[in-house]
Amino acid sequence: SVNRRTRLHCNADSLRSVAEDQKIEGFHFLGHGYPRHLAVEGEPDRIAAGTLAGWLSVPSKLKFVFLGACHSGAMLPRDEQGTTGVAATIAQITGVPVVGMQLSVSQHYSTEFAAAFYRHFEASGWDIEEAVFRTRRATHDTTLFGVPVLFADTKQASVPVLDEVIEV
Repeated sequence: SVNRRTRLHCNADSLRSVAEDQKIEGFHFLGHGYPRHLAVEGEPDRIAAGTLAGWLSVPSKLKFVFLGACHSGAMLPRDEQGTTGVAATIAQITGVPVVGMQLSVSQHYSTEFAAAFYRHFEASGWDIEEAVFRTRRATHDTTLFGVPVLFADTKQASVPVLDEVIEV
């Protein structure tokens, strides 16, 4: 059983409070996304990728982040602060896997994808890579297959030990 806490109306301060909560294991954001920042519905302030990543990097039990927001998974060249897209920046700074959307998606698609993702996430034994794969395959709109993406911090990954390399 998963304990879920939902905050329907939030602003940057309440989002920060949730993000810095050392008890959360998963962080789900459903709102507006732009290539380098997120925005809460009805709030004028935008939250930069590095800012949210900083909030989420407070030592905690955080295991994954799900961004149901347009462009949150876009991959961009590094800016002057060294950040790329929102999901990539969060994965790099926190070291946890992040699901994001590469392009604009409807709220309906984002919500449906999220619901299916969580069903597959639990069914796969909490394997996020398997859940993203299964959910993408189960999506009926094949034109959006590659829109949801999974980012991970490759510096956190171990170097594979190869017994043999075959050059082709």
